[in-house]
Amino acid sequence: MRSVRRHFVTTTGKAILGVAGTLAIAVGAFLAVNVPHSTHYWGSDQRVAAYLRSETPLGSSVTVVQRWLQQKRLEAAYSGGYIIRAGSDFPPTKVGGSGFIQTTIASYGWPFETAMEGFYIFDSNERLCDITIRRTVDAI
Repeated sequence: MRSVRRHFVTTTGKAILGVAGTLAIAVGAFLAVNVPHSTHYWGSDQRVAAYLRSETPLGSSVTVVQRWLQQKRLEAAYSGGYIIRAGSDFPPTKVGGSGFIQTTIASYGWPFETAMEGFYIFDSNERLCDITIRRTVDAI
């Protein structure tokens, strides 16, 4: 009777460990897909913009911002020669400018894919004057 009980406990323990291991892998995979890979991109748009300003301070040149974005393996194409009014919807900015870089700084989520875009706005001297964040949710 003891050997049957011991075998049952051993088999049950192995089954529980197997289920727990499978669950841990599933949770890890879910988090990898649904959470931004850097904690800098967690939180409010204001928090994310504050982080980006700390890395690329207002007054930085286009070249400095592009270099930082390239180091992060992000798109860094500059579009200039515009008149961007304060309060513009595209690119979104409170202060206006004459050029911008638009890049997807993070994407995450399932089943609602979310793209977090950063807009770097530059003045007529090609100096950074504003950074804004826009999140777009694809709800299938």
